[in-house]
Amino acid sequence: MSSSLLNGEPSWSPVQSLPPATLTPSGLLQLDADDGEVELMRRDMVELKREGDPLPNPGMGGAWMDRNVNLTLTLTTHRMVFATNNKNNNQTAKTKGGAWFLHHSNVHNIASTGGGMFFKTAK
Repeated sequence: MSSSLLNGEPSWSPVQSLPPATLTPSGLLQLDADDGEVELMRRDMVELKREGDPLPNPGMGGAWMDRNVNLTLTLTTHRMVFATNNKNNNQTAKTKGGAWFLHHSNVHNIASTGGGMFFKTAK
C-alpha cells in the first residue's frame, strides 16, 4: 500500500483507511462481473475529508492528513471507489497511489449541505 507524503514524511489519510480496490493490469477498476456490478458514474476532482479524530493508522506510519483531494470517484451498483487522479501526469492509479472502496452496505447516513454530499459511516 502506498502512503502519501506530508512535508516529505510518510503520512496516512481517510482514503488509505479504506480497503484497497482491485485494479486491472492497465490500472482500471476491476468490476465484480459475477455479482453483476456495473459502473454508474465517475467524477473527478473529489475531496474526501475526515472531521474529528484521526482514523486508525493502517500500518503506514507518519502523520495524519485529514483529507484527500483531487480524487476520482467511481460509483458502481455495489460501492464507491476513490482513486488517485493521475490524468495530469499520464499515470494510472495502479502505478501512482491506488484505489480504495467503500461498499454501499457500510453507508448508514447521507446528508447534503453547502453544495456537496457528505457520507457518514458507522464508527
